[in-house]
Amino acid sequence: MTRDVVTDLWPLYEAGEASADTRALVDEFLAQDPSFAVALRGGLQLPKVEAQMSQATEVQALRRTRDLVRGGGWLRGVRLFALVMTVFALKRLLQEASWAGSPARFIGEAALAATAWTVYALVLAQQRRRALRA
Repeated sequence: MTRDVVTDLWPLYEAGEASADTRALVDEFLAQDPSFAVALRGGLQLPKVEAQMSQATEVQALRRTRDLVRGGGWLRGVRLFALVMTVFALKRLLQEASWAGSPARFIGEAALAATAWTVYALVLAQQRRRALRA
């Protein structure tokens, strides 16, 4: 084990999330290198910062985060439409696997699904870029 490995494991060790075996290895290494142990234990301490904001600001931030994760209401509708059209296209493909007839309905449903997924992806990416700039 090297100092770099112990440095990488230190946040887990310090947070109490490391396994018992990892804790034992780190303890053993630090016992053999007391100067490094002092440097690690006396390392950078980040100040605790409390951000004060109004309840309205908190609600707005929560809504923006939710919309970033799930997308807006109409965007969820586009996603649902794309999913339904994908299922229809796959169902049609399986039903008409013999290709004895015209595949026109499958092609139409697949094109609608592809268009809906494309619109969904482009609008979601644009919304996320705009939200991250704000």
